[in-house]
Formats: sequence, C-alpha cells, structure tokens
Amino acid sequence: MSAAYKEDGRTVSPNIDLREWGKYLGDATVAAAILDRLAMNAIRVDFDGPSFRQHVAAERVKKSNANRKPAKT
Repeated sequence: MSAAYKEDGRTVSPNIDLREWGKYLGDATVAAAILDRLAMNAIRVDFDGPSFRQHVAAERVKKSNANRKPAKT
C-alpha cells in the first residue's frame, strides 16, 4: 500500500466503527496511525441505514423457506 500511496486509489469498506479499530487491531496507537494514513487524502463516505447485503440474504431465506416442502409427520 505504501508503494502505491499517491499513485492509485483504494477502497476500504469496514463494517467496524472507526472508534473501535484499536480494539480489533489490539493497539489503539497503531489503529490511529493506520487510519491517519488512510484518511490523509481520502474522500470519506459514511452510510447509515440498513445493510443491503443483509436485506438480500433475508429475502433469499424467505424465498427458500416458501419453496420448502412441509415435513411429513
């Protein structure tokens, strides 16, 4: 990533809140340094709302359950 720092674009789309990166990376200082480097020249877009992937998965489960034959008793 360092070699391509000013040459190419990168997309980072975590599902972890930025304030919690230190907990997941095990070191808040390292997490802050990583985020600082990523955000230095970034265009940040925050999405707030329901997850489209979860919506699609729920619809797939509903459709699968509707097509399932009832168990014989």
